[in-house]
Amino acid sequence: MSSTSACRQNFHVDVESALNKQINLELYASHVYLTIASCFDQDDVALKGFHKFFKKCSDEEREHGEKMMKYLNMRGGRLVMKGIEDPPSQANYSSPLLALQFALFLEKKVNQSLLDLHKTATDCNDPQFCDFIESEYLQEQVQAMKEISDLITNVNRVGEGLGFRGWRCYTWCIPFSTDFTRILRWSINETVEIPIRRNKVFHF
Repeated sequence: MSSTSACRQNFHVDVESALNKQINLELYASHVYLTIASCFDQDDVALKGFHKFFKKCSDEEREHGEKMMKYLNMRGGRLVMKGIEDPPSQANYSSPLLALQFALFLEKKVNQSLLDLHKTATDCNDPQFCDFIESEYLQEQVQAMKEISDLITNVNRVGEGLGFRGWRCYTWCIPFSTDFTRILRWSINETVEIPIRRNKVFHF
């Protein structure tokens, strides 16, 4: 197979190397999210909403990596795949809160790598690559960090008591009134237990 490309122009080797690094990071993130998703699907955990959320995260990171591979080929670069590291210990995501906090850490790591990649492209005077990163990734990455941060706030608000007994789907916790200590809004129709004052429980 030829190691040269007829379509390559103004694609610096430093940019190519940095893009390969980013591709491997995106695939690593996908691998980690898939591992976390599987954890929440276990019969002794059974938090289906978190399973769906982290599976979606895994799919998105994989798609990011695949899109970067396609762009790499379009610019005449060559893919260099590294061995994917083992995911972190399950202790890092043994509860919904820990899993979301770890996800936020991972998203910030991916975001910083994207910013470094953009700087490399700027230093190498590659406006086409800068446009690709800006239009396809930077804004989406900020939105992902905000989404996970919001979920962390809501998980902290609902606590680890009754609220987590039934997280069957991707849900949001919302403040309702001073009469309620916790409230859950569900995206599917099923019985929901909402704890209120004096340890009473409403069934919807």
